[in-house]
Amino acid sequence: MRLTLGMVAETVRMNLMTNSEALLKAQDRASSGKRIRLPSDDVVGTGRALGLRSSIASIEQYTRNTDIARNRLSITCSALDSIVSAIRTVRSLAMTSANASITDEAKMAVAAQLDHVSSEIADLANTQCLGKYIFAGSLSDKTPIISNPAGQPPYIYQGNSNQLFIRVGPGISIPAGVTGDMVLNMGSIAVPSSPDIFETIRLLKEEVLAGDCKAISARIADIDALLDNAIAVRSKVGASLSRLEATNEALLNSKVTMSELLSKTEDADLAEAIVDLRTRENVYQAAIATAGRIMNLTLADFLK
Repeated sequence: MRLTLGMVAETVRMNLMTNSEALLKAQDRASSGKRIRLPSDDVVGTGRALGLRSSIASIEQYTRNTDIARNRLSITCSALDSIVSAIRTVRSLAMTSANASITDEAKMAVAAQLDHVSSEIADLANTQCLGKYIFAGSLSDKTPIISNPAGQPPYIYQGNSNQLFIRVGPGISIPAGVTGDMVLNMGSIAVPSSPDIFETIRLLKEEVLAGDCKAISARIADIDALLDNAIAVRSKVGASLSRLEATNEALLNSKVTMSELLSKTEDADLAEAIVDLRTRENVYQAAIATAGRIMNLTLADFLK
């Protein structure tokens, strides 16, 4: 095969372009720190990276859900602690009033305290988190406890019994709180043998003012049942919060692992990238020098 000057020049040009492209890629890899910049750089690696990014995005969403649930459960725990404390106050007042020697002034003072505690529990039941009522079930935009215009029972529950769940992992949903009817025994849903906490306090107040020690002593059994129920609900919420903490830690660990895998898939080895860049620079300089020598040949050089 006879070689012409044009064929030699074209070969030199193609080699320069090839070396130039390789140098550009090496420079990009070393400056960006990324091994994969385009899908064509590594088709298999690109698919793996997309899958890892999708997993990391899901983990981040679950983590945000976990933060929302943790905030809501923390507020719920605080409100339940106060409700339990209030019911204990009612029990203490009942114990104090179950005494035949109690004066009329003391009875009036106890009655006033009972009214205050009843109002306090209603306020606690209307606690909000991020503008939503935490004890209203799925009707979180509606005030769960309101005064009864008819007077009896003293308060009405406007929420429902639909407990909210928040998804914090693949196939994992955690209760985001409890419903007010379970906490306060509205409609006797939690303790069928006893009235709700507000009705219990109202009846206790009447018995205190009447000086009916026998009825007061019997009422303490209802108060104890309501107290046990509130404590049990508080324990369940605490267990959910503990489980949430463990789930959040697992999510953080998963994100770290996925991020490391993504880095190994996409990122370039810096030392290797720098060595490759130096090599490509040397090859490119050699190609330029060779091209310069060949392209400077004259017709006289070929006739020698």
